[in-house]
Amino acid sequence: MLQKLENAYLAILRFVVIAVSGILLVAVVILGFNSFKAVQFEPEAKEITPKVSEQELIKGITERPATPQAEQPNSASNANGTDPNAAFYEHASNAIVSFVTKYSGGAEGVDKDQVIAITKERAESLNDPKLVSAFAKGFSESIEKTLADPSVIKAAQATSSLDVINKALNIFTQKFHEQIEKGKEEFAAKQAEYIAQKADGMQSLYVAAGAFAAFLMIVFLSIIIRIERNLRHLENKSIVTA
Repeated sequence: MLQKLENAYLAILRFVVIAVSGILLVAVVILGFNSFKAVQFEPEAKEITPKVSEQELIKGITERPATPQAEQPNSASNANGTDPNAAFYEHASNAIVSFVTKYSGGAEGVDKDQVIAITKERAESLNDPKLVSAFAKGFSESIEKTLADPSVIKAAQATSSLDVINKALNIFTQKFHEQIEKGKEEFAAKQAEYIAQKADGMQSLYVAAGAFAAFLMIVFLSIIIRIERNLRHLENKSIVTA
């Protein structure tokens, strides 16, 4: 009776060992695949090149309340010489001077050198040569198209052409900075996601290693149980023969 009970326990133990080892093996495979997160490449910072369209400027000029006039520098800066963005400043200032002269009816005037100085000051406040060039080029392209829009011309005639110019420059500057900040935030989010996934992958790797070690121990236990059953079988056979 005791012999049969021991054999039954061994059979149950063998079944449990096989079931647990199977579960552990599946867990090792799943965790192993999940651990690949730990070896993924770190995201690279992409170059941020903001682009403010004329539609954004037009919308801001025609919908927003008047923006206070931007502070102007005491002396005009020379945009010529070795400045690689001199042509952009020149192009923008020509469009602005032409607009003010045409739609102010002679009531308002604007100094071309001062316009160049203000635009250059806004651009160079970014302290990055690529962003400075992007600002200068983008403003030069957008302001010309913006000032040719009928709704902007109507707003200048109803209020002040200088107010429209100031609003356009302020809106462009604001949108430009917003796009820079958005790009930085997106990269920071990707960086945080990368760090979180790497930590999760390393944790999965450690757990997978532990599960595999437990699987090997259970396999050895299964072998021992099998040897024990065979020895009992041989012992019973020898008893019967005797």
